[in-house]
Amino acid sequence: PFPGLDFGPFSMAMSAILITWVLFDMQIMDFVPVNASIIFDAVADGMILLDARQKILAMNPTARRMLGESVEQAIGQSLDRIIPGAVRFSLTGTPPPERLEFRWGERFFELRRLQLTFRFRQPNGQLLVLTDVTPRKQSEMEREALIRQLQSSLAQSRALYRSSKAVI
Repeated sequence: PFPGLDFGPFSMAMSAILITWVLFDMQIMDFVPVNASIIFDAVADGMILLDARQKILAMNPTARRMLGESVEQAIGQSLDRIIPGAVRFSLTGTPPPERLEFRWGERFFELRRLQLTFRFRQPNGQLLVLTDVTPRKQSEMEREALIRQLQSSLAQSRALYRSSKAVI
């Protein structure tokens, strides 16, 4: 109806008003970004972040406390220099185990592996979760010792029964 009038700026202004109304009405602007390092450091289990070559990129304080490694010594080193036997968590070849139990001094640990994949679904890192399972392992060892002791007592009772039966 008006020659030479461009409706582009009016439609852009209306779109901006509508988008602003939707953003504030749905409270999308209230989201607060979470710093991943805060979560990484606050987890009760030990966490070790590895690259594709199994070099340590990061360790949370719990993992450092469990393994007794300082950050300066652990970062950049191969995983199997820090945890012997962990080379079985390799990214290449046959599917690696999802869990690995090992002994570190007087303590027992369980290492769980989470595969990290990014573009094109290619594995390019791992997150290892380290859990102290010493109380469980100690109770398992105590249970096995009791089972052996009971089996030995049972064998002695059977021998005694047989000998007393023979005497009677």
